[in-house]
Amino acid sequence: MPKPFIHPKPFEISPENSQRKANLVGILMSDLKLP
Repeated sequence: MPKPFIHPKPFEISPENSQRKANLVGILMSDLKLP
C-alpha cells in the first residue's frame, strides 16, 4: 500500500496547502502595501 504521508513534498500535490500558501503570500503582499 502507498504511504502518502511519507511523500517528500506533500504540499506540492495538496491543493489545500497550495491555497494556504497563496493566502500567506496574499497576506504578506497586503502587509507590504500597508502604510
